[in-house]
Amino acid sequence: MRGNIPVLDIQYGNVWTNIDEATFQKLGAAAGDKLIVTIRHGQQTVATETVVLGNTFSDVPVGRSIAYFNSLLNFSLGINQGSFSEHYKVYSGADWSIAIKKGQ
Repeated sequence: MRGNIPVLDIQYGNVWTNIDEATFQKLGAAAGDKLIVTIRHGQQTVATETVVLGNTFSDVPVGRSIAYFNSLLNFSLGINQGSFSEHYKVYSGADWSIAIKKGQ
């Protein structure tokens, strides 16, 4: 599954994508599943991370990455008590993209 990163939740450093929950459901992943996420800026891979799809940030230990659905019900990435954007140097705009696949 592929999408873009149109905006950041600046206050917390979370990365918000344009992949809505209904589209994401086609991947067949559920809370607790591992996802392999690759983020690119133009043609350059900036980050590849395995993350857990969670319902709340407390689903992962402090300092660990999590995938979740934001208040707009779009797929998002964060770090429990940290900034995903700062940690991985991920920003937003037309040239930022994301690819998601279900992990093992």
